[in-house]
Amino acid sequence: MKRNLLLLSMLAMSTFTYAQLTEDFEGDFPPTGWSIETTNEDYTWEVYTDGPINGDQSANVQYDPALVDQDESLVSPEFTVPSGDDATLVFTTSLSYYWSVDPNNNYDFIVSISTDGGTTWTSIWNEDDADEFETYVPFDVSVNLSEYAGDTAQLKFQYAGSDGAQLVIDDISVQSTASRNEALASQFSVSPNPATNVINVSNSGNTVLNNVSVADINGRIVKSVKFDGVANAQLNISDLTSGVYMMTISSDKGTTTKKIIKN
Repeated sequence: MKRNLLLLSMLAMSTFTYAQLTEDFEGDFPPTGWSIETTNEDYTWEVYTDGPINGDQSANVQYDPALVDQDESLVSPEFTVPSGDDATLVFTTSLSYYWSVDPNNNYDFIVSISTDGGTTWTSIWNEDDADEFETYVPFDVSVNLSEYAGDTAQLKFQYAGSDGAQLVIDDISVQSTASRNEALASQFSVSPNPATNVINVSNSGNTVLNNVSVADINGRIVKSVKFDGVANAQLNISDLTSGVYMMTISSDKGTTTKKIIKN
């Protein structure tokens, strides 16, 4: 089978290692340092703008209606896996349960890692590892990479099959828990702070709020509000006594805490 390797920059791939891997596919495609391995040039990895998972663009593979075999890989640049036991790959994906798992198993989504410059690859996740998911409903995937902590690595996102269906991915990152928490905390801001009556929770990312709770300095929850599919929220704190409180913001990406002051 003909194999055509499309490289953005062989030199960059072989001589430069990224401190950490983060990709949202909002720029040129393939992104700098990434490469595409294809057996079907007409139906391989490409930018996806018609209903992306987040932002204006995602990466996707469409199935070939001529039923020509597809073995399409999107390969990351080399990066350093964070040290410690909490190094994690996270990404969001959308694919067809009907065509990839049950009742048909016509295509696979395989994520692999290499620590020898792409000579050998080890599978670390595929769609069968996910809980039963809904067709074309995006879901988050987390894969622990502590086994590779401190290593120089690459990741490969592979579409393999025939007579399958679309695969979409977005928001790839490899970080430690601390780094992810810092990133999440930076997405949320609260204002005004100090506040007298109403406090606003603003979100600069593609994160969905689930709940906001407020605790006093003794850790007692004095207010808790649930939300459904919102990015920003507003809380009325006029009934609270003056003082310092801790606001816990729970979202689909995790939880972060902010200190607020009630006048």
